[in-house]
Amino acid sequence: MKISDNAFKELVEYFSNIETPTMIILFGDHQPTLSLNTEAWLYNNTTQNTEINNLNKYITPFIIWTNYDIKEQFIEKISANFLPSIILETANLELPAYYRFLKEVYKVFPVITTQGIIDSNGNYYSDINSVPDNSILLDYEYLQYNNIFDKNKVKKTFD
Repeated sequence: MKISDNAFKELVEYFSNIETPTMIILFGDHQPTLSLNTEAWLYNNTTQNTEINNLNKYITPFIIWTNYDIKEQFIEKISANFLPSIILETANLELPAYYRFLKEVYKVFPVITTQGIIDSNGNYYSDINSVPDNSILLDYEYLQYNNIFDKNKVKKTFD
């Protein structure tokens, strides 16, 4: 980790002296696998919170650094699928329709992973079927399939 930190420091120092507008994004999509004893200690596992502890392993820590002024912000909860929208907005680029839709999903469900879902009120759901109003999640599921697998009929606008 120290070597990675030093490399990131060198990268930032280098681009601090470059005039070309530059953005550096560093993120991790999940925590490393640890021994069961270590995980039990680290995540304070109990039978009541095992699912949430598993979800916590998939917290997406990230940093966006630029060599120009941007608004500093702290985002408490986000899953990796929503990061592109934030990056595009931070770069002042127009969001394609798909990422504008993801931004709307993020407002309601900031964390969506295979380990569970967290809504904007902090409620945890083990899967899409346990969410009381999952209509936006179903729309997301269909659009995601369309975006990834149906290349000949990718929707560019959404009603």
